[in-house]
Amino acid sequence: MHDGPPYANGHLHIGHALNKILKDIINRFHVSIGNRVHYFPGWDCHGLPIEMKALQELKKDPHSLPASTIRDAAKETAEREMKTQKEEFEQFGIMADWGKESTYRTLDHDYEIRQLRVFQQMVSKGLIYRDYRPVYFSPSSRSALAEAELVYKDDHVSHSVYVAFTLDGTGFGKVSPHSAPPENPGLSKIYHEMGEGALHLLVWTTTPWTLTANMGIAVHPDLTYAVVRSPRQAGLLVIAKDRLSALERILGPVNEIEIITEVQGSDLVGLGYRAIFSSFPHGDTPSTSLYPDLRIIPASHVTSDSGTGLV
Repeated sequence: MHDGPPYANGHLHIGHALNKILKDIINRFHVSIGNRVHYFPGWDCHGLPIEMKALQELKKDPHSLPASTIRDAAKETAEREMKTQKEEFEQFGIMADWGKESTYRTLDHDYEIRQLRVFQQMVSKGLIYRDYRPVYFSPSSRSALAEAELVYKDDHVSHSVYVAFTLDGTGFGKVSPHSAPPENPGLSKIYHEMGEGALHLLVWTTTPWTLTANMGIAVHPDLTYAVVRSPRQAGLLVIAKDRLSALERILGPVNEIEIITEVQGSDLVGLGYRAIFSSFPHGDTPSTSLYPDLRIIPASHVTSDSGTGLV
């Protein structure tokens, strides 16, 4: 039984009980039918929760303390909480040998050495690399946060934005890497008649901070989209037809919106568009290297229940 260790940072709670008792049932069943059971319980003694608990007990500004002081306090906290949790696990009636020789702690020197050796092997096999990825960050603790450490505000309201991306003509009249040419020739005709920069995709998002890294716009291939002219907007907009009445606030009254043509979402797949910041100056760096080939892609999760039908 490979048992994920609990954090050594406080009393046990119902989550610990659920975890350990279910595993204990499995272990006891296998013992009852004559199987050998190897169960080696342990504790996770590293991480932000333990450090935060130790800092609360120090009652000092953490930025004024040397790292060695914080580590010593965290070790003392972890060792104390392990003792408490072991007694509480025994009260649960968990079948295990809770002696020091039959348990592990991630702060043990031998354990840390073994971990470093495993890491060394991973490096030698080319499994470790450096890359960029978005992470949750806590300014107050100056540390990245795990998903389990996040607390979402129940009364938080996400502000949405509507953004118009301009079709650049890529994909009209020729095969694109993602799909065949649009089956609806009217869309291509409109683009060429209106001229470059006149046909826009109206996108709705509740995560506007991701727009700078946008790499694609998703449409549902089975939805019907309308190319419309609005008295409040320049150029033509592509929007899910079912969303026109819901967007009166930004487009104007439905009776004032002119539907130029209708297309299926599948007709839009593969068409290219410009990044919204591609017109900004970037020194000597060509915009084509900053903003790669951007295309419309199909996605079944896109609906006409909210937004514009383009995500």
